[in-house]
Amino acid sequence: MVMRRCVVVRSTAQLAVFLRDVVQHAPSSGISFVDIESELKERMQTLKVGADVLELSSSWRDALPEVNGTHFISGTTLYPCNWEEKMQNVAASIPYEGVIEKELIGRIIEEESRFSPTVSLGEPISKWVQRRFSNILWVSRSATNGTPIYHAVGEPLSLEAECITRVLQLLGRRKLPVYTDVNLIVPLLPVSMSPKKGNWLRFFERQAVQDHFDVDVEAYVRVSPDCSPSTVFVDATSVEVARVDDILAAKGILDSLCVIKVFRRPNDPVWSTDDVIVQSFLEPEHAIGAAIALMEKRNDVKFYILCGDEAKKRYKTALGDLLGQEETIITIFTPNSNEEISVNKR
Repeated sequence: MVMRRCVVVRSTAQLAVFLRDVVQHAPSSGISFVDIESELKERMQTLKVGADVLELSSSWRDALPEVNGTHFISGTTLYPCNWEEKMQNVAASIPYEGVIEKELIGRIIEEESRFSPTVSLGEPISKWVQRRFSNILWVSRSATNGTPIYHAVGEPLSLEAECITRVLQLLGRRKLPVYTDVNLIVPLLPVSMSPKKGNWLRFFERQAVQDHFDVDVEAYVRVSPDCSPSTVFVDATSVEVARVDDILAAKGILDSLCVIKVFRRPNDPVWSTDDVIVQSFLEPEHAIGAAIALMEKRNDVKFYILCGDEAKKRYKTALGDLLGQEETIITIFTPNSNEEISVNKR
């Protein structure tokens, strides 16, 4: 007579193997806990470990979280679920700055209305996301209160966008559209990222920033009685636009109330969205001269022209022909010369 011993399966890993098989064959309409238990017992009775018979532990439900990547629970029923596909859909709806847990759950419920975070998974949703879907979502925590923030995994953010995102999280600005004053953002950005004086607007106009954020410009300027406004016309056909800031800073022009207007050819590097495009049939000195002529009645404005050394003579000639009778001083300077030439209107 062969004596057989009943071995109670309590190992979560072992139970998960049997549960995974049950879930895989469960109908889309779901399977009750009673039926799950019956199927588990049936599967175990067909298996032997030597002379031992496997018996189901009464705590088999503790193993359900081990297979919650392929199902969810509603009431006392387990439903098979293609969570991979549903979480891909959820991730596609998450903005760059991420969402808090309540918003994530709302998006999951839009995909599966029977989902309930308190009973469906058997573990905290943040742990579930990190364990099951780290390839789709990643989890950070708010610097102010430590609550989880869920982000879609995608192309790496630019350094500028990543730093701005962290600042917005620190300020508790999680949900768009919420406009945040630049004065709140700037002090929290890394010092190494801070542009030179007067260039914050251009920093927020960078493509790496505008790809991820809407930038709304509202400028308020108080002019000192001792400070005269100035306009700098840049000939980008003879000067590299990448050097403009350095050149103007060296001349001390950026320290005043300065408006910069860049004139360039259609295929030249872009300075800003306000660049003036000079077509091939027109020379830049004529376009800039015409622009100054339109502004000549504003005697309070200082005019500067930044051009290449080889273009200086052309500007002196063109400005003398284009400008009117009133006498106004226009300063022409080049990147490689400190010589400033005054041109009088005739």
